[in-house]
Amino acid sequence: MEKDNITFTHLLANPYHYKKRTQKIISEDIDDHILNLFHKKFPNVRIEKEEYYQIIIKIEKILIETRIQKIIDQVIDQVIDEQ
Repeated sequence: MEKDNITFTHLLANPYHYKKRTQKIISEDIDDHILNLFHKKFPNVRIEKEEYYQIIIKIEKILIETRIQKIIDQVIDQVIDEQ
């Protein structure tokens, strides 16, 4: 019985300890899933794990640039419409 209390005390003192480990596993699962989707989408191209991270960074930059350009276009359209 005393051994169980030690375990429960640890969980009460640090309830997010196990959650952090679970979050990392979920993130890795998402990366693996995306990599598998790339393999399905481009079957003739072999994408290694190292290349995958470079590709993701480039995709993120493109998405950010696209979003910024969209906002700029909206602001320009608003300014033109006001005049």
